[in-house]
Amino acid sequence: KWKKITPDLIAIGQKVANAFDQSGGIKNSDPDAALYDGFLQDEDRSRCLSFHEERRKGEFPPLDFRDKRLPVLRDRLKMRSFSEYASDEEKKEWAGWVRQKLLADGEHLSLEKFDWEIEQLRKESMLSEQKHRLLDELVEHANRIREKYELNESCS
Repeated sequence: KWKKITPDLIAIGQKVANAFDQSGGIKNSDPDAALYDGFLQDEDRSRCLSFHEERRKGEFPPLDFRDKRLPVLRDRLKMRSFSEYASDEEKKEWAGWVRQKLLADGEHLSLEKFDWEIEQLRKESMLSEQKHRLLDELVEHANRIREKYELNESCS
């Protein structure tokens, strides 16, 4: 017997369909944030394996991925973990992109949001000495990032 399809069943069906959507469309505007928007197609998964084989050899081949997140993620991987293979122009563009992310408002953790979070955590009276030291280390790390990307404001 057929049972009535409820709105809940329709919603569940849509969630399942979205999880298996392999259209390559980006739902989030930033590929890092869109990482979990859907699964990779077999074709792209195979290209990723080829890419990683070449990467182990110190190369960064410009593969033609169907999923438009992957070329951007490939370039970010290069700059985050293998910047010694980047050209001066790529390094300059990366530094500009990082500065923009650190200063811009958005869903990501900007330096302003980081500073606010640290300030809120420091206000908690029940923090152990170890947690205070950890907060100090996080602030030091943020200050090193500010220095590296020539962002003059310092968190204390």
